[in-house]
Amino acid sequence: MDKLSEFDIVLRRKSNGFVAGIPQLALFAKGEDIQSAIDGLEVKKRELADALLDIGELDRYEKYVSTVPATVIVGGIPLGQFVARAAIVGVVVFLVLSGCGALVLSQTTFNPIRSIERALADAAKPKNDLSEERKQQMVANFKVIVDRWRPVADEVGAVLGRPSDSSNKAQTDN
Repeated sequence: MDKLSEFDIVLRRKSNGFVAGIPQLALFAKGEDIQSAIDGLEVKKRELADALLDIGELDRYEKYVSTVPATVIVGGIPLGQFVARAAIVGVVVFLVLSGCGALVLSQTTFNPIRSIERALADAAKPKNDLSEERKQQMVANFKVIVDRWRPVADEVGAVLGRPSDSSNKAQTDN
């Protein structure tokens, strides 16, 4: 019973008491408190050892359970199985997303000339014509914007080697 005593005991609190267990041996016992759960587990462990001794398999069983590695459990499944499932899900998600991205890119090729053509065709339709008041308001707004930005445009023109509007007016006045 030496090898059977080397396993870790797992304790869990339940609503009506405690459960002590050795998952590798599939032995579990319930008790009202921790000590009674552990005592019950020890009884079951002795019963297992006695049963194996009666049939002459205790030595073989101890050798077998000592070679079985302890399994880390994540969410009710062994860690290795969890990692394998997570890797499969990750690969599937990657393939689906990359396939969707390729499909979207193949279906949507941006052509700026066609976009401009469509916008011009839509704007030219009589149903999209602006009222005279809106047109006048837009012209007034453009004039305000041009007046605000004219000094900047004149400076940029001078830097680029173009004469500014104010210098053109001065030359034509002379």
